[in-house]
Amino acid sequence: MQLAQRTRPLCPVAHTFVATWETGLGDMDRRRIVAPLRARLGGTRTAAGTAAQKAATACDWLVRTCAPTWLEMTEADPSLLAALRSCPSLTVDSDTREGRIAVDRAIQSVVGARMLACNVAWQRSRPPSEALGADATAIAERLLPLATASVFGRTGFEAALAAADRAPFTNRWSTLRDHLHGLAQAAVSTLVWDAVWATVAAHASGTWTMAAQRRLDRDVSALIAQLQPHAISLGQRMCAP
Repeated sequence: MQLAQRTRPLCPVAHTFVATWETGLGDMDRRRIVAPLRARLGGTRTAAGTAAQKAATACDWLVRTCAPTWLEMTEADPSLLAALRSCPSLTVDSDTREGRIAVDRAIQSVVGARMLACNVAWQRSRPPSEALGADATAIAERLLPLATASVFGRTGFEAALAAADRAPFTNRWSTLRDHLHGLAQAAVSTLVWDAVWATVAAHASGTWTMAAQRRLDRDVSALIAQLQPHAISLGQRMCAP
């Protein structure tokens, strides 16, 4: 990268998105995903309103693209998915009456989705027998933080949250953020428990943990493959002048 390009001012929202995503990726994905985005960062700083709009775009992506994906993992009622996808676009006019209604509707939809996802995750964690409960819980507790870090980092979820932290939604954003994060955590927990119980037959051979890990890796990879292209598209919009 030439010096002139490196020193061109950066949009703080776009830079936050790219830098945060970079920390959640391995070397190969950094070269494939982050390097092209970094090459476009120079000169992205424009008016303050444009930066705020980019932050709002990240929030909109979290509500209308990311949240439905988390909810799909819980075999949700289609009406809940439709409620998320049909939320009004979140824009920088959030201080107007119409904008406040849009944010409040997004919060309402995400809260409902989170409640359902948490309930499903709790139901999936119930052991089929008391004898399996302790072992299964130990395995799930070992796998959950690894799966969460991988999913949150590699899908662009954490990067979008960091970018949306600059959205002009005042206290409403903190509420929406909390429920988006809780929904995502519940969804990953569901993946973990599904992997644990799907491989319970391997328990007798002493390979339950390894079998659950393989199943979970497969499911996590599928989820990442589903969300990552959408996050790359979001990153390209973040890095537009």
